[in-house]
Amino acid sequence: MEYKRKSMSALRSRPIRAAALLLCLAAAAGAQSPLDPSRIPFSSISTEEGLSNDSVYCLLQDSRGFVWVGTFGGLDRYDGKETVSFKPGGSAGFSLSASVVFALAEGAGGVVWAGTDGGGLNRIDPESGEVSAFRGNAAAEAGPGSDLVY
Repeated sequence: MEYKRKSMSALRSRPIRAAALLLCLAAAAGAQSPLDPSRIPFSSISTEEGLSNDSVYCLLQDSRGFVWVGTFGGLDRYDGKETVSFKPGGSAGFSLSASVVFALAEGAGGVVWAGTDGGGLNRIDPESGEVSAFRGNAAAEAGPGSDLVY
């Protein structure tokens, strides 16, 4: 029994020793890690670039590459250059049911679902941008049981 314990611990320490040796050699050679943050392109957007609000609750990158941002002031779709905002009080069919967006998910066909604070669940059609609201009803067989969806 004692022999097996020593043998197993010796086997376990070999990969650790090899990894430590590789790290030391890389450091000595001045190699940069492929995960070096300075090598990752990064940009940010704010209300100055069209974001509805600086308080961001959720993010979603959909299958078409758009970044959806759920904020305290509405929902924004960002394509890398410009922002399209969805807020309450917009034109009929293109207006969110509440301004605070807590949750985002992509469904079949690229449909974006937005869970709101007090406005239920919103379905955004990716082609037309049309918004449909599903309000909470605890007695209903389908749909959200509450207008608070997160």
